[in-house]
Amino acid sequence: MMMRRALIPFLVISLVPSAVWGVFDPNADLPDGMGNTVMLAESSALELLSVPVGGIMAGELKVENGYSRKFAMKELDRVYGVAARRLGRWTVALGFSQFGRSELYSEKTGRLALGCRIDSAAIGVTLSAMQLEFGGSYENLTAVTAGVGCGYSTKRLKAALMFENLTTPQLSDGSPEINIVSTLYMELIGPGPYSVTGRLTLEKTEKPQFGLGQKIRLSQRGSFFWGVTSAPVVYGGGVELNYKSYLITIAASYHPRLGISHTVALALVRSGSTN
Repeated sequence: MMMRRALIPFLVISLVPSAVWGVFDPNADLPDGMGNTVMLAESSALELLSVPVGGIMAGELKVENGYSRKFAMKELDRVYGVAARRLGRWTVALGFSQFGRSELYSEKTGRLALGCRIDSAAIGVTLSAMQLEFGGSYENLTAVTAGVGCGYSTKRLKAALMFENLTTPQLSDGSPEINIVSTLYMELIGPGPYSVTGRLTLEKTEKPQFGLGQKIRLSQRGSFFWGVTSAPVVYGGGVELNYKSYLITIAASYHPRLGISHTVALALVRSGSTN
């Protein structure tokens, strides 16, 4: 029984393409409810950690903590914490996440993201470090990598292009290099209270992965969102609830073979200077 339990994470991971589970995946912590797309006009702290050229008001501080469970299996739990702030033209985000359980298998990732906005354009850089633990049975593996990105914004259309794993790092001598991942994000702001978001991710040896999502603002108190991804096909949806300076996100997704995943997150937003 113990051996079977220890093998569960590896069996599940082997069923999911590395475009989704790949190490240093900047979208790994994003809820599946919107197809791993991001809101570029008004980004959350977690989205700014993935795409530092996203939108945030001057002086604003955002702090977010979340928990997700993949396919209703506690061995595949993920927890994360992230903080982001904009000071003048600069946006900085810092976050940490852990996937899995230390006694079996875990991935611990730290990430620093820095963005600079100049009028309608923006540029950004990221630095990520990861440690893989195997429950003490094997030596831990570590790797560090960097990424760059750019963005452009009009009144209704927002776009960002990110390049991750530029150093093609290796977790150990002789292990395969981790591929460079290129991702194009887009957001179209509708004439009504909604936005449509999209994503295209390209990685060597992997099929292109597409994501499509939509967020509908029902009122000042909350929003509804949905999304879908390809390779593999995953359907999702969820709600955001606003209460004063707090934002609660509840998201769920469905994989046709592996079942349901869910995410719960709590965020705090503090407004700053409007200059």
